[in-house]
Amino acid sequence: DVFSLGATLYAMAFYYSPFECTFQDNVQRVVECSHLRVIAPAQFPSSHPYSAPFVGLIEAMLTVDASKRPFVPEVLRRVRSMQQ
Repeated sequence: DVFSLGATLYAMAFYYSPFECTFQDNVQRVVECSHLRVIAPAQFPSSHPYSAPFVGLIEAMLTVDASKRPFVPEVLRRVRSMQQ
């Protein structure tokens, strides 16, 4: 599903699950995965090589409330717009 794809993209980009890392002073730290970590918004480093649209897509895909999460056609539309 879209949430799982968002978690996978996050892990591919930042090398850890969004539920097992945190950023303090732009330093990544591994933390214990818990239910609260899964329902909290993902954290991103303040500096990274990725575009705002790419990070925004991951954030949207990791939205806990499924009714607010994009569906596959919207994900594809956003990916296509990043390719242009």
